[in-house]
Amino acid sequence: MSMVNEAISKRLTLGAIAGRYGFELDPPYARSVSVTSLADDPNDVRPGALYVPKGPVSKPQLEQAQFAGAYAAMLPTHMRGGQWDIPVLLADPSAAQIGRLASQMAGDPGTVLAVFVVCGEQPDESQAQVDRLAEFLHTLGNPVGRLSASGSLSLERPLSFSYPLGVFDVQRALSICLEDGVNAVVISADDQTLGADALQAVNVDVLGCARQLKDGQAAEVRESAQARYGFTAKEGLKLTTLSPNVSWLAPFISNRNSVADPQADRRLAFAVSMAYAAGVKRSALHTALRMEQGDA
Repeated sequence: MSMVNEAISKRLTLGAIAGRYGFELDPPYARSVSVTSLADDPNDVRPGALYVPKGPVSKPQLEQAQFAGAYAAMLPTHMRGGQWDIPVLLADPSAAQIGRLASQMAGDPGTVLAVFVVCGEQPDESQAQVDRLAEFLHTLGNPVGRLSASGSLSLERPLSFSYPLGVFDVQRALSICLEDGVNAVVISADDQTLGADALQAVNVDVLGCARQLKDGQAAEVRESAQARYGFTAKEGLKLTTLSPNVSWLAPFISNRNSVADPQADRRLAFAVSMAYAAGVKRSALHTALRMEQGDA
Protein backbone atom coordinates (compact mmCIF):
# COMPACT_ATOMS: atom_id res chain seq x y z
CA MET A 1 0.00 0.00 0.00
CA SER A 2 1.23 3.45 -0.80
CA MET A 3 -0.19 6.92 -0.43
CA VAL A 4 0.53 10.61 -0.28
CA ASN A 5 -1.94 12.24 2.07
CA GLU A 6 -0.27 13.50 5.26
CA ALA A 7 1.57 16.80 5.31
CA ILE A 8 0.35 17.59 1.80
CA SER A 9 1.61 20.98 0.70
CA LYS A 10 -0.34 21.35 -2.52
CA ARG A 11 -3.64 20.58 -4.12
CA LEU A 12 -3.78 20.17 -7.87
CA THR A 13 -6.57 20.47 -10.38
CA LEU A 14 -7.18 17.65 -12.82
CA GLY A 15 -6.71 20.14 -15.63
CA ALA A 16 -3.25 21.06 -14.36
CA ILE A 17 -2.25 17.40 -14.06
CA ALA A 18 -3.57 16.56 -17.53
CA GLY A 19 -1.83 19.55 -19.07
CA ARG A 20 1.52 19.02 -17.40
CA TYR A 21 1.82 15.30 -18.04
CA GLY A 22 -0.10 14.97 -21.29
CA PHE A 23 -2.92 12.87 -19.84
CA GLU A 24 -6.46 12.77 -21.23
CA LEU A 25 -9.24 13.98 -18.95
CA ASP A 26 -12.71 12.44 -19.16
CA PRO A 27 -14.92 14.42 -19.00
CA PRO A 28 -13.00 17.50 -20.18
CA TYR A 29 -15.20 19.86 -18.16
CA ALA A 30 -13.79 18.36 -14.91
CA ARG A 31 -10.63 20.46 -15.31
CA SER A 32 -11.37 22.53 -12.22
CA VAL A 33 -11.79 19.53 -9.89
CA SER A 34 -9.02 19.60 -7.25
CA VAL A 35 -7.40 16.56 -5.68
CA THR A 36 -5.55 16.72 -2.38
CA SER A 37 -3.90 13.31 -2.09
CA LEU A 38 -2.75 10.24 -4.01
CA ALA A 39 -3.37 6.56 -3.27
CA ASP A 40 -2.60 3.39 -5.20
CA ASP A 41 -4.69 1.11 -2.95
CA PRO A 42 -8.44 1.63 -2.50
CA ASN A 43 -7.98 0.92 1.22
CA ASP A 44 -5.80 4.04 1.46
CA VAL A 45 -8.15 6.41 -0.34
CA ARG A 46 -9.24 9.46 1.63
CA PRO A 47 -11.79 12.10 0.65
CA GLY A 48 -10.34 14.24 -2.12
CA ALA A 49 -7.89 11.61 -3.37
CA LEU A 50 -6.75 10.78 -6.86
CA TYR A 51 -6.79 6.99 -7.05
CA VAL A 52 -3.82 5.71 -9.07
CA PRO A 53 -4.11 1.91 -9.08
CA LYS A 54 -1.06 -0.28 -9.48
CA GLY A 55 -1.53 -2.86 -12.21
CA PRO A 56 -4.92 -4.02 -13.50
CA VAL A 57 -7.92 -2.40 -11.88
CA SER A 58 -11.37 -3.91 -11.41
CA LYS A 59 -14.76 -2.26 -11.22
CA PRO A 60 -15.16 -3.22 -7.52
CA GLN A 61 -11.84 -1.51 -6.74
CA LEU A 62 -12.99 1.66 -8.49
CA GLU A 63 -16.29 1.54 -6.64
CA GLN A 64 -14.47 1.08 -3.33
CA ALA A 65 -12.21 4.05 -4.08
CA GLN A 66 -15.19 6.19 -5.02
CA PHE A 67 -17.10 5.15 -1.89
CA ALA A 68 -14.04 6.10 0.21
CA GLY A 69 -14.12 9.60 -1.24
CA ALA A 70 -11.90 9.56 -4.33
CA TYR A 71 -12.54 12.61 -6.49
CA ALA A 72 -10.93 11.04 -9.56
CA ALA A 73 -9.04 8.00 -10.81
CA MET A 74 -6.17 7.42 -13.22
CA LEU A 75 -6.90 4.57 -15.62
CA PRO A 76 -4.97 3.05 -18.54
CA THR A 77 -5.81 4.35 -22.00
CA HIS A 78 -7.20 0.99 -23.12
CA MET A 79 -10.14 1.66 -20.78
CA ARG A 80 -11.10 4.73 -22.81
CA GLY A 81 -14.82 4.88 -23.52
CA GLY A 82 -15.97 3.41 -20.22
CA GLN A 83 -18.71 4.85 -18.09
CA TRP A 84 -17.41 6.33 -14.85
CA ASP A 85 -19.13 8.00 -11.92
CA ILE A 86 -16.07 10.15 -11.16
CA PRO A 87 -13.67 12.03 -13.45
CA VAL A 88 -10.94 9.90 -14.98
CA LEU A 89 -7.42 10.67 -16.18
CA LEU A 90 -6.61 8.28 -19.02
CA ALA A 91 -2.88 7.64 -19.07
CA ASP A 92 -0.10 5.09 -19.34
CA PRO A 93 2.35 6.98 -17.13
CA SER A 94 6.01 6.17 -16.76
CA ALA A 95 7.53 5.60 -13.33
CA ALA A 96 9.22 8.98 -13.66
CA GLN A 97 5.89 10.73 -14.31
CA ILE A 98 4.28 9.09 -11.29
CA GLY A 99 7.27 10.11 -9.19
CA ARG A 100 7.09 13.73 -10.35
CA LEU A 101 3.36 13.86 -9.67
CA ALA A 102 3.81 12.41 -6.17
CA SER A 103 6.65 14.84 -5.47
CA GLN A 104 4.62 17.79 -6.71
CA MET A 105 1.67 16.84 -4.51
CA ALA A 106 3.96 16.54 -1.48
CA GLY A 107 5.69 19.88 -2.05
CA ASP A 108 8.85 18.50 -3.68
CA PRO A 109 10.54 17.51 -0.40
CA GLY A 110 13.12 15.35 -2.17
CA THR A 111 14.64 18.44 -3.76
CA VAL A 112 14.83 20.41 -0.50
CA LEU A 113 16.19 17.92 2.02
CA ALA A 114 19.79 16.71 2.07
CA VAL A 115 19.39 13.06 1.08
CA PHE A 116 21.92 10.37 1.97
CA VAL A 117 21.41 6.91 0.46
CA VAL A 118 23.24 3.80 1.64
CA CYS A 119 23.27 0.66 -0.49
CA GLY A 120 24.90 -2.69 0.11
CA GLU A 121 24.66 -6.41 -0.52
CA GLN A 122 23.11 -7.24 2.86
CA PRO A 123 19.95 -5.36 3.93
CA ASP A 124 20.73 -5.80 7.62
CA GLU A 125 24.13 -4.16 7.20
CA SER A 126 22.75 -1.30 5.07
CA GLN A 127 20.09 -0.62 7.68
CA ALA A 128 22.61 -0.74 10.53
CA GLN A 129 24.82 1.67 8.62
CA VAL A 130 21.86 4.01 8.08
CA ASP A 131 21.27 4.06 11.84
CA ARG A 132 24.95 4.84 12.50
CA LEU A 133 25.07 7.57 9.88
CA ALA A 134 21.88 9.15 11.23
CA GLU A 135 23.38 9.15 14.73
CA PHE A 136 26.57 10.79 13.52
CA LEU A 137 24.73 13.44 11.51
CA HIS A 138 22.73 14.20 14.65
CA THR A 139 25.97 14.59 16.60
CA LEU A 140 27.02 17.10 13.96
CA GLY A 141 23.92 19.12 14.85
CA ASN A 142 21.53 18.10 12.09
CA PRO A 143 17.84 17.32 12.61
CA VAL A 144 17.70 13.89 10.97
CA GLY A 145 15.13 11.51 9.52
CA ARG A 146 15.69 7.97 8.39
CA LEU A 147 13.89 5.53 6.11
CA SER A 148 14.67 1.91 6.86
CA ALA A 149 12.78 -1.35 7.21
CA SER A 150 14.34 -1.61 10.66
CA GLY A 151 12.40 1.50 11.69
CA SER A 152 11.73 4.84 9.98
CA LEU A 153 11.88 8.06 11.97
CA SER A 154 11.29 11.77 11.54
CA LEU A 155 13.49 13.17 14.30
CA GLU A 156 12.37 10.88 17.16
CA ARG A 157 8.91 10.37 15.71
CA PRO A 158 8.27 6.80 14.47
CA LEU A 159 6.80 6.62 10.97
CA SER A 160 4.38 3.76 10.46
CA PHE A 161 4.67 2.11 7.05
CA SER A 162 4.35 -1.27 5.40
CA TYR A 163 7.56 -2.30 3.67
CA PRO A 164 8.94 -2.17 1.07
CA LEU A 165 8.06 1.48 0.55
CA GLY A 166 6.55 2.67 -2.70
CA VAL A 167 7.07 6.03 -4.33
CA PHE A 168 3.99 7.54 -2.63
CA ASP A 169 5.23 6.33 0.76
CA VAL A 170 8.66 7.87 0.25
CA GLN A 171 7.24 11.24 -0.78
CA ARG A 172 4.86 11.19 2.16
CA ALA A 173 7.70 10.35 4.56
CA LEU A 174 9.95 13.07 3.16
CA SER A 175 7.13 15.60 3.40
CA ILE A 176 6.53 14.68 7.04
CA CYS A 177 10.24 15.02 7.74
CA LEU A 178 10.34 18.44 6.09
CA GLU A 179 7.37 19.68 8.11
CA ASP A 180 8.97 18.36 11.31
CA GLY A 181 12.07 20.48 10.70
CA VAL A 182 14.38 17.74 9.46
CA ASN A 183 17.15 18.90 7.12
CA ALA A 184 18.85 15.57 6.35
CA VAL A 185 17.33 12.17 5.60
CA VAL A 186 19.22 8.88 5.47
CA ILE A 187 17.70 6.11 3.34
CA SER A 188 18.59 2.43 3.18
CA ALA A 189 18.54 1.37 -0.48
CA ASP A 190 17.77 -2.30 0.00
CA ASP A 191 14.91 -4.47 -1.19
CA GLN A 192 13.43 -4.83 2.29
CA THR A 193 13.09 -1.05 2.59
CA LEU A 194 12.37 0.15 -0.96
CA GLY A 195 10.34 -1.12 -3.86
CA ALA A 196 11.32 -0.54 -7.47
CA ASP A 197 11.30 3.16 -8.47
CA ALA A 198 10.57 4.23 -4.89
CA LEU A 199 13.06 7.12 -5.14
CA GLN A 200 11.68 8.67 -8.32
CA ALA A 201 11.91 12.49 -8.11
CA VAL A 202 14.24 12.29 -5.10
CA ASN A 203 17.55 14.10 -5.54
CA VAL A 204 20.35 12.19 -3.83
CA ASP A 205 23.17 14.34 -2.47
CA VAL A 206 25.43 11.57 -1.14
CA LEU A 207 25.34 7.94 -2.28
CA GLY A 208 27.35 5.35 -0.40
CA CYS A 209 28.05 1.65 -0.47
CA ALA A 210 28.81 0.08 2.88
CA ARG A 211 31.54 -2.25 1.64
CA GLN A 212 34.89 -2.05 -0.08
CA LEU A 213 34.74 -2.29 -3.85
CA LYS A 214 37.20 -3.37 -6.48
CA ASP A 215 38.47 -0.87 -9.02
CA GLY A 216 35.77 -0.01 -11.53
CA GLN A 217 32.88 -1.33 -9.42
CA ALA A 218 31.75 2.04 -8.08
CA ALA A 219 30.16 3.19 -11.35
CA GLU A 220 28.42 -0.17 -11.72
CA VAL A 221 26.96 0.00 -8.21
CA ARG A 222 25.74 3.55 -8.72
CA GLU A 223 24.14 2.77 -12.09
CA SER A 224 22.45 -0.34 -10.70
CA ALA A 225 21.00 1.54 -7.71
CA GLN A 226 19.84 4.41 -9.89
CA ALA A 227 18.20 2.06 -12.39
CA ARG A 228 16.36 0.14 -9.68
CA TYR A 229 15.23 2.98 -7.43
CA GLY A 230 14.98 5.85 -9.92
CA PHE A 231 16.63 8.67 -7.96
CA THR A 232 18.21 11.71 -9.58
CA ALA A 233 21.65 13.11 -8.78
CA LYS A 234 24.01 15.77 -9.97
CA GLU A 235 26.19 14.72 -12.85
CA GLY A 236 29.45 13.33 -11.59
CA LEU A 237 28.16 12.24 -8.18
CA LYS A 238 30.74 9.80 -6.85
CA LEU A 239 29.98 6.72 -4.81
CA THR A 240 31.32 6.93 -1.27
CA THR A 241 32.76 3.60 -0.15
CA LEU A 242 34.64 2.00 2.71
CA SER A 243 37.97 3.44 1.76
CA PRO A 244 41.18 2.41 3.51
CA ASN A 245 42.38 6.02 3.11
CA VAL A 246 41.03 7.26 6.43
CA SER A 247 44.28 7.42 8.37
CA TRP A 248 43.37 10.80 9.85
CA LEU A 249 40.43 9.09 11.61
CA ALA A 250 42.57 6.44 13.29
CA PRO A 251 43.17 8.32 16.58
CA PHE A 252 39.46 8.94 17.05
CA ILE A 253 38.30 5.46 16.09
CA SER A 254 40.98 3.40 17.83
CA ASN A 255 40.55 5.29 21.11
CA ARG A 256 36.77 5.37 20.99
CA ASN A 257 36.49 2.66 23.61
CA SER A 258 38.65 0.14 25.35
CA VAL A 259 37.06 -2.90 23.69
CA ALA A 260 38.03 -3.65 20.11
CA ASP A 261 34.98 -3.62 17.84
CA PRO A 262 36.03 -3.67 14.17
CA GLN A 263 32.45 -3.66 12.90
CA ALA A 264 31.51 -0.59 14.93
CA ASP A 265 34.74 1.13 13.87
CA ARG A 266 34.01 0.37 10.23
CA ARG A 267 30.49 1.78 10.47
CA LEU A 268 31.77 4.92 12.14
CA ALA A 269 34.47 5.39 9.51
CA PHE A 270 31.88 5.02 6.76
CA ALA A 271 29.52 7.49 8.47
CA VAL A 272 32.34 10.03 8.70
CA SER A 273 33.21 9.46 5.03
CA MET A 274 29.57 10.09 4.03
CA ALA A 275 29.46 13.32 6.05
CA TYR A 276 32.77 14.41 4.53
CA ALA A 277 31.39 13.71 1.04
CA ALA A 278 28.49 16.05 1.88
CA GLY A 279 30.96 18.87 2.46
CA VAL A 280 31.31 18.79 6.24
CA LYS A 281 34.71 20.20 7.20
CA ARG A 282 37.28 18.06 8.97
CA SER A 283 37.27 20.40 11.95
CA ALA A 284 33.55 19.77 12.45
CA LEU A 285 34.08 16.03 12.03
CA HIS A 286 36.86 16.11 14.64
CA THR A 287 34.58 17.95 17.06
CA ALA A 288 31.74 15.46 16.54
CA LEU A 289 34.09 12.52 17.04
CA ARG A 290 35.40 14.03 20.26
CA MET A 291 31.80 14.53 21.42
CA GLU A 292 31.12 10.85 20.79
CA GLN A 293 34.19 10.03 22.87
CA GLY A 294 32.91 12.28 25.63
CA ASP A 295 35.90 14.60 25.35
CA ALA A 296 34.04 17.71 24.26
